[in-house]
Amino acid sequence: MDSNGDPLYHHSWDGTDLISETEYKNLLNTFYDTQKAISPFDDVKYIDGRHIGNGLCINEEIIEAINSY
Repeated sequence: MDSNGDPLYHHSWDGTDLISETEYKNLLNTFYDTQKAISPFDDVKYIDGRHIGNGLCINEEIIEAINSY
């Protein structure tokens, strides 16, 4: 943890240590278009303060998939 209590990350790529998070993101962007990435926190939905899902799926869909497996 840094002096603010935030986690410190060690970035490496294919066994090579990287200097910064920016360098890591630049290398990642050579393989994946990170501009098209979505967050699982986008469109989070709550009912009466209870999390029910997000824009990707809702909890009932997950439960149904597990039960029908």
